Amino acid sequence: ASSAGLVLSVEVLKASGLRNTDRGLFRRSGDCSDPYAVVSAGGRKLWTKTIDNDLNPVWNAEAFSFTLGAAERSFNIEVFDSDLLTFDDSLGKVSVDIGKLATGKWLTQKESLGQGNGTIEFKV
Repeated sequence: ASSAGLVLSVEVLKASGLRNTDRGLFRRSGDCSDPYAVVSAGGRKLWTKTIDNDLNPVWNAEAFSFTLGAAERSFNIEVFDSDLLTFDDSLGKVSVDIGKLATGKWLTQKESLGQGNGTIEFKV
């Protein structure tokens, strides 16, 4: 089956068990990572809003839509910690194989963000 011009819709729901990377000069007690998620596909990147001080964020973001080229076989979701003064830290990433997805219906998936990085839940 050809996937030329296939439209992929991704809805980022939540993450859990994220690492806390907020440390440094201005660290206050109770400070945690300020996560947001970036979905990359079809040469585009779209991101959720940032949720402050939460290692188990719930985004329930609106669906992001991407038009995929025929050669594309996967999309990525990466979670970052938003930092005001430094580069945002990656909290983990997953690459999802498009070939394993059912077409025509929403399916909730839960994937690891890598060893010790928690999990991400999303619908495709």
